[in-house]
Amino acid sequence: MSARRRQMAQLLALCLSEFFLLFTLSAHTGVADDSLFRGQSLSGGQTMVSRGGKVELGFFAPGNSSKYYIGIWYKVSKQPVVWVANREKPVASASSSELTLAEDGNLVLRLKDSKNQIWSSNSSSSLASNSTVAVLLDDGNLVLKDNISSDTLWQSFDHPTNAWLPGAKLGYNKLTGQDWFLTSWRNPEDPSPGMFTMEFDPNGSDQFYLVRDRRHRYWTSGLWTGDIFTAIPEIKSNHFFDFSHVYNTNVNEFSYRVRDRAATHYLMLDFTGELRRQRWDEEAKVMLQFCSVPRDPCDVEGRCGPFGSCNNFTSSPCHCLQGFNPRSPNEWALRDHTGGCVRRTPLRCGERDGFRELPSTEPPANPVRMSTIGGREECRIALLAELFLYCLCLSLGVFDWQGDLSTSNHWVRATEQNQELFMFVLTLQI
Repeated sequence: MSARRRQMAQLLALCLSEFFLLFTLSAHTGVADDSLFRGQSLSGGQTMVSRGGKVELGFFAPGNSSKYYIGIWYKVSKQPVVWVANREKPVASASSSELTLAEDGNLVLRLKDSKNQIWSSNSSSSLASNSTVAVLLDDGNLVLKDNISSDTLWQSFDHPTNAWLPGAKLGYNKLTGQDWFLTSWRNPEDPSPGMFTMEFDPNGSDQFYLVRDRRHRYWTSGLWTGDIFTAIPEIKSNHFFDFSHVYNTNVNEFSYRVRDRAATHYLMLDFTGELRRQRWDEEAKVMLQFCSVPRDPCDVEGRCGPFGSCNNFTSSPCHCLQGFNPRSPNEWALRDHTGGCVRRTPLRCGERDGFRELPSTEPPANPVRMSTIGGREECRIALLAELFLYCLCLSLGVFDWQGDLSTSNHWVRATEQNQELFMFVLTLQI
């Protein structure tokens, strides 16, 4: 072999060795673009970026929290995060944790040292394939697929958190038992499931509800007409949106797409219980809120929690009733008011207790009728005789509640209806 050929062979061997070294390092450190292959992992500040550069996946700590989660966000604006994997199981350190594509084909979040599994995609389908790959798509969908057949084995769109992204569906499939709905965050620093959900009517009507505690519906979209939801006509199929609705005896699914693929747009169920339409403004470099429902924030049931009062004419709508303080000042500082308020001083019925009038206040639902005669004196007598904590006096009669008083809203419509409302709270703090 000539000296030149030997030199070329040595150079080729060196290049190949460097290639395999880089490949090994890539597999070890999780350096990947839009894909993770078996044995690869992400840790610390490493991220996956979709092929078009629109969305990113990695570890994040919300707000001032010291807890870390795996999330997906639009690359133009890291906040807000639109999907969270381990929302109920945070890790204490991003550098000592890793998201990896395990040997069984599942995405797994685990601690590096102990290999304890924190979260998993739990896809049984991936077990049948040795060619599974995780891919982050430009629409924000994290997909586990067979790299040979391209069959989807698992996808984050089937496990939405608090954001309805273009291309994702909400609704239900009776055959598979799949139910797609949104669940709010607990507060801005805690993505664990909050008390509010957005879900489609399981009885088959073409409308969705905002629901508190999976039981109490406080807002409806109105019926789908094929073009709009009647209660939110500004969100409709037009030059900006394309809505898709699939309905039969087994399936009721809605999805939508944004015609301008370059636009960043989504719907988010906020921790306050409001559904918000968000869009990125490229000129201002900020995520803008275009509209929110309910239009009156005080229509969100339980927004201010027990013994809280909601007034939409103030900068912060939630306030404690007189004689009460926030149950958790830290949560109130984060604008999470659902924990409500507690009494400053325990009640001692008959010992210097009095009555507090709360005019123009909307009462909670489901009162119990006490009498057919209304008036302040009847309320006072009822409170002292029965030791009820609250009493509402209307021309229709006297009503009472026991337990925690919640959903107490400043009722500006009372005067419009020429109806006088009074609520008396038995308390030492007059």
